[in-house]
Amino acid sequence: MEILACLWRRCHAAVKDEGFALAAIAAVFAAGCAFVGPWRDVPVIDDWVYAWSVEHFLGTGQLRIPDISSIYPLAQILWGSLFAGIFGFSFGALRISTVIVAVAGCWAFYLTLRELGVDRLSSTIGGLGRARQPRN
Repeated sequence: MEILACLWRRCHAAVKDEGFALAAIAAVFAAGCAFVGPWRDVPVIDDWVYAWSVEHFLGTGQLRIPDISSIYPLAQILWGSLFAGIFGFSFGALRISTVIVAVAGCWAFYLTLRELGVDRLSSTIGGLGRARQPRN
């Protein structure tokens, strides 16, 4: 319980001290969502492979991955199933779940830079750069 209290204090302090930078990073994703419209129920590239696994898990409770898949995204399937369970199964719900993970990842990158002693401006630029290209 003490560990959770410590984690809560650190998170609260980070949001209080770093709120502007975290909001700027989230704003990049919000702007992207405003322009692209992620709720569209259309697969992009190989979304259908991941979506099939989520839909199968929701319908049967079994984690299955198609043989054609080159990766085994177990955590992503469970995370996507959480969102599909709440919002209903759609490519849009799965895309929003991915955007939320990307925002959290960019925040973690920014906060890691801050923890390593990098100044606020450089860390913000790093977090925004990661937000610009989160997959590489």
